[in-house]
Amino acid sequence: MKNINNEKYRDISNKIKSCDLNQYVNLVSLLQSSYSKEELANIYLYILENQNDIYILNYTIIQIDKLKEYRAIDLLIDILLLKDKFAKYENKTNEINNLRCVCAKVISNFKSQKGVYPLLYCLNNKDEDYKLRLSCAEALGKIGDKYAVIPLINILKDENEKSVYVKESAAMALGMLGDNRALNPLISILESKNGLVSKFSFLKERIIEVLSNFGSNNDDVYKALTLNLNDESPFVRISAIEALANCKEDSKEQTFRLIKNCLLKENNEDVIEACLYNLFNISNINSIQEIVEQNEENVKLKRIYDNILSDIKEDYCEESDL
Repeated sequence: MKNINNEKYRDISNKIKSCDLNQYVNLVSLLQSSYSKEELANIYLYILENQNDIYILNYTIIQIDKLKEYRAIDLLIDILLLKDKFAKYENKTNEINNLRCVCAKVISNFKSQKGVYPLLYCLNNKDEDYKLRLSCAEALGKIGDKYAVIPLINILKDENEKSVYVKESAAMALGMLGDNRALNPLISILESKNGLVSKFSFLKERIIEVLSNFGSNNDDVYKALTLNLNDESPFVRISAIEALANCKEDSKEQTFRLIKNCLLKENNEDVIEACLYNLFNISNINSIQEIVEQNEENVKLKRIYDNILSDIKEDYCEESDL
């Protein structure tokens, strides 16, 4: 923002050099009551370019985000990429990375293709702080540029990627992007017996959630979800049950049978409850009652059904009113 060089902005910036964060917050409050939005934006841009205090920059970026000041994007990208700004803050690695995370978030709010390559650069750098990489993955999903699809898929498939959280964020970003090119890779990863997905149930849960969001009428997605009804993790089984219940309008009877079979062999109470709720959503209260009555020797099933019966009846009444 080299054109923002007005003397009054320079004077304000000089005053800030002697401010701590609390003093700066108070100063910003005064500025907001004295200047128009356009003038405030110019002040913030000047500060962003000429200040290097981490905390003041962080607060300034938040104000820029509130104003939706797109002209800041180049300066934000410079901070994200650590271009010659923080040499004197060698001991403040966490604070600097937190600032860069804020930059990634604000860049994503502009939804500009301009931010895609810098975000990918940081995301693909395995030496970067994992929290920054998470923020970059989420930002790419929010921007919605399809160029990010293949790099995000590659992160999920990369056996040398040690951060399960980065993989999870990549999966979430792919869900936000909603590009069908991700379907087969996601299915393959979910079905794989190797890698981080097989070791961390929450990553499986996330991939199931993503698949169900944009693959509800896909036969391969349906098959992959069905296989996960037998996963050793109850949380994965619950995710698969919920995803199947929202899948394939033309396969409701098949889905009902699958979840019913899962219910009758299940011992985990949370999974049993999930089965009952989702069977109700697929069919009706009479169908569930019939299952319970036909399996009256299953004391756990009967008890859980009785516990949630009032909730199911309430939902049934609301649907009937509609």
